[in-house]
Amino acid sequence: MSQRIAACEGFAVTGRNAAASVSAVGAGTVRSMPAMSPRLLRLAAIGTLAGTFSALFGVGGGTIIVPLLILWLGHQEREATGTSLAAIVLIALFGVAGHGAFGNVDVAKGLLITPPAVVGVIAGTALQQRVPERAVSAMFALLLVASAAVLVF
Repeated sequence: MSQRIAACEGFAVTGRNAAASVSAVGAGTVRSMPAMSPRLLRLAAIGTLAGTFSALFGVGGGTIIVPLLILWLGHQEREATGTSLAAIVLIALFGVAGHGAFGNVDVAKGLLITPPAVVGVIAGTALQQRVPERAVSAMFALLLVASAAVLVF
């Protein structure tokens, strides 16, 4: 699109940027944001689900993020786990703040749970590096099925 056409159609863009600002949808349509890639949309969906489940049930990383990173984005088990743990840091902070506003957080018990949980994370990470990924996936699937059975029955 030339500067002259942009000026005639009421665009405030001039020069080489005039052509870049016009959408492929139509000559008079200006895009306000670039389109999101399918990968980013999937990551956004995973994040939304993880946040929702985290706030509703106290779960999200292992039960939502890890399986969806593997199924939707083709991550390996170890990479999905590490990525999930990175995301959970902020998800947990916001979840604690939200639940704390409603008086649902027992800080003393949370602090008592933390040290053994840290030891468990260190041990679990070391173990995960030594066990074949297929075995880790099978153990995780069994854990989810057993958890579901306990909750239903």
